[in-house]
Amino acid sequence: MKTVRLAISTLAAVILLGGCMATTSEPQADRKAVQAYLSDKPQETRGLFARVVAEGERNRVLNLMRAGLASMELGHNELAAKSFDEALLTIETVYAGDKKAERARSTFTAEDRKTFRGEPYERAMAFYYRGILYLMEGDYENARASFRSGGLQDTLAEQEKYRQDFALLEFLEGWASQCNGDTSLAAEAYALAKEHNPKVALPEADHNLLVLADLGHAPVKFAEGDYVELLKIKASGKSYNIDTTFRLNDLLATLPNQESVVWQAQTRGGREFDAILEGKAKFKEGAQQVAQAGAAVAQTGVGVGMAGLSSGNRDMAGVGAGMTAVGGFVTLISGAVAQATKPEADIRQWDNLPETAIYGTYRVEPDAAPAVIGQLPGTLRQGGDTRCRIAWTRHPATDMNDAHATVAGKAFSGTIDYGKDGIHPYKLSFSPGGEVVATWGSGFFSSGSLSGRWVAHGDVVQVKYSQSPNIDATNLLTIDGTALSGKHKNRNGFAGRVDHAIVRLQQEKKGA
Repeated sequence: MKTVRLAISTLAAVILLGGCMATTSEPQADRKAVQAYLSDKPQETRGLFARVVAEGERNRVLNLMRAGLASMELGHNELAAKSFDEALLTIETVYAGDKKAERARSTFTAEDRKTFRGEPYERAMAFYYRGILYLMEGDYENARASFRSGGLQDTLAEQEKYRQDFALLEFLEGWASQCNGDTSLAAEAYALAKEHNPKVALPEADHNLLVLADLGHAPVKFAEGDYVELLKIKASGKSYNIDTTFRLNDLLATLPNQESVVWQAQTRGGREFDAILEGKAKFKEGAQQVAQAGAAVAQTGVGVGMAGLSSGNRDMAGVGAGMTAVGGFVTLISGAVAQATKPEADIRQWDNLPETAIYGTYRVEPDAAPAVIGQLPGTLRQGGDTRCRIAWTRHPATDMNDAHATVAGKAFSGTIDYGKDGIHPYKLSFSPGGEVVATWGSGFFSSGSLSGRWVAHGDVVQVKYSQSPNIDATNLLTIDGTALSGKHKNRNGFAGRVDHAIVRLQQEKKGA
């Protein structure tokens, strides 16, 4: 009877475990909801803002930050401010009230299923950009509060010596106070900036122009460890030019200060989820060890049972059968538990952040027209009021052109419209060797890719993708002068639909 009870309770545990392992797909956005959300967004930003709705709450903060920064680069400050306000509202919500975060704490839930709020450096940078937008408006009280809030995110650093060492944010907090006439508050913030970066050049009392240049590519997250449970961060490795000289009106000037966003990312830590993931990894390892032990018991039981049967010893055969049954059940349960445990680190990342910020302050005539600033890369955006002015640039800018191709020795770039469902952005990438990859979406349940080959027949480029029973695509693109255009058609058997995308590429000018 005990064996029967054990078998029943074990099977019940397996059934319950199966319920834990079941996954549900993310709700797909309604096409009309996407279109309504995009109706007041500038055309060039819609590819990024479409993801805010399409990928749902889990990636909402991430997509709002991406789209907010891109909107800043394009000069849509009001839209950018609204995007960051929405993102920061969620960031400031404590995890304790987030049911998805609670589920992510579960041993059987992957961390990347939780609502994205970012690592400390990403949250700090969200406050950084919101503070810049306040400076553009001449709202120095809120700018100071925003930079200070960003600094508080940096207090979550993993190592004590790196806590709240984001000198750029402290510098900007002091600058906002100086512009607002709060000299004592400015002095306090500047002292902290100097403490954390002794080389920082602080503003003079009569300075009234701040110049900021955000350069390079975002830090890259990746996972390591036996169970890919350890989150690591590295520089992108992509090259970019740091030139600290520029022209201020008729004079040559230098940006004296530099802040590494990668350094801030790498010295982050103390995440609540770090300990959880470590615990998940140990739990998974333990479950695997128990499963191996169970398999050994079952194997021994088989030997004992066979020996009993061959010798006619029923008692020995019964003991062997019992060992085999128990060992088999233990192996089944522990193996299933190990399989269901999800310790993998979340490597979703804010991928249009810079690698480096260079900055400095200067004196210009308060009543003169906005300063003429030259030689800085990217598109310069200026704002502020008669008390203080700000000039900010981001380079390289967020890539609004979703398609790139080098066909028949000619380089093209441009856009690809949304698919028929109005949700998933498409992206095509061609290589000179003939390979081509089409990707769409970025959410776990709403993304995909196809790889294939392209061949040029005169002015027509034929693209054939690797076909499967459920997904296939073939398209023809036509070269007409300096334009490459056509239709991308993708038959998706999994979703039971055929998606279309309009490709419009323009030949790139040499030296551009």
